[in-house]
Amino acid sequence: MTEESQDTEMDEFPFSPTLQDRLYNGVIRMDPLDTINEYLNQYQPTSCPYTIQVDSQTHPHNRNPNTSLEPFIDAASEYINTTVNDTIIEWKHGIYKRKKSDIGMEASQHIIELAIEYKVTEGKWMLDISPNQVDTIWNILALATYQSILGPKITVTYLPSRRIYHIDIYTVDFTDIDDVDRVLKEVRRLGLEEWGLRPLGYKPCCFSMLGIRFGNVWGIDTILYRQNEE
Repeated sequence: MTEESQDTEMDEFPFSPTLQDRLYNGVIRMDPLDTINEYLNQYQPTSCPYTIQVDSQTHPHNRNPNTSLEPFIDAASEYINTTVNDTIIEWKHGIYKRKKSDIGMEASQHIIELAIEYKVTEGKWMLDISPNQVDTIWNILALATYQSILGPKITVTYLPSRRIYHIDIYTVDFTDIDDVDRVLKEVRRLGLEEWGLRPLGYKPCCFSMLGIRFGNVWGIDTILYRQNEE
């Protein structure tokens, strides 16, 4: 077979990326050969058992790849395992006279300060969406993310224990309040409230990295910003 005929044969049978080409650690990501419309049509939340992710064309990474998470996680974990846990014990024994919520507030502020120090500043607006709404809303928000209208990336995950879908709309830096607010306004402009939906709040990813969730034992409020009532 000549080189020319080989090229012709390759043109007639182009490579088509498979699920395994897109799947990494339980997350589906676009392949460079995908178009956004093909990708969204193929991977709808209600028919895909994995987390689905879409990246912005202009800034596909929401964290500097040269930033190591380990120093932050080590420093924050040590703080929680010593200072915060010791204060909780003192509170239980009546030694610490203030409210438990004060412990959580102080711990939250210190973790935020550590995240800024170690440049772990990505965050996300969060949405919970019912199965009958999620495909349509995901397509709108994912396309807007791809077109760089929103933040650097967006993900959707099914939560079987609650029978809902959870969408995270990321921003690069939670200290950039103008950008955080801009993304929220764009989400609202896309018609979110017409569906009767409101973001649950904005959560810095540093809390997720430490496994700190809503209702944690330390009383740490993981929501940094909330949407104002209007």
